[in-house]
Amino acid sequence: MKIFALISMLFIGAIHMCAQNELMLQASDLQDRVLQDRGFTSEAGIAGTPYVNETNTEGSFFLSNKTVIKSLTRLNCYYGNFEFVSKGKIHLVNTAGIDSVKLDGSVYVYRSFSPDGQNQPKAVKVIERKGSNGIYEFRQVEYKPEVKAGGFIDPKPACFEWVDPVYLLEVKDKIVMLKNVKSVTDLFPKNEEAIKKYIKENRINFSKPDKLKRLLDYISQL
Repeated sequence: MKIFALISMLFIGAIHMCAQNELMLQASDLQDRVLQDRGFTSEAGIAGTPYVNETNTEGSFFLSNKTVIKSLTRLNCYYGNFEFVSKGKIHLVNTAGIDSVKLDGSVYVYRSFSPDGQNQPKAVKVIERKGSNGIYEFRQVEYKPEVKAGGFIDPKPACFEWVDPVYLLEVKDKIVMLKNVKSVTDLFPKNEEAIKKYIKENRINFSKPDKLKRLLDYISQL
């Protein structure tokens, strides 16, 4: 019996190690040289932060093959991706094969859209899901380069600057950024007037998650 228990423990440990190696294989180095390509290094005294939380906390990575990997991680909103530290190096998670990420009580998924002209997968927080439809929140940080003093210009250090959250609507694998009524009605041309009426009567605000949940309930019935 003891031998069976020992073999089982070794087998489970091997599975976990393989899963961890899989995540490592999916990771890409985030070294200072990557930052230098953009004109700054971690020692340059950049003001602000690109992190939702500065401290790494344990998150759960749910892979598409049903494997669950627990690792210390944090969300880097400049890259729109999660990162973790291994062997003294910071890695960005390769989005391929990641189904979802759970961190600090919130669930994140990767969705491809283009807030900055680059249609790449980015980590977005799940606000609400209804079957294949969903409402997501994307937090974005912009990098502002240093401003040199000159003439009537005051000097400013390089900094990370947070912008207002962007809310996304997913309907049957289509992703749109919720900017106005048209961004919704374009998905439902046959229901355009009904949607306009619902949004007006219910005072749907595209920057209020609670209001967007109600909108999702409505359009999921169309």
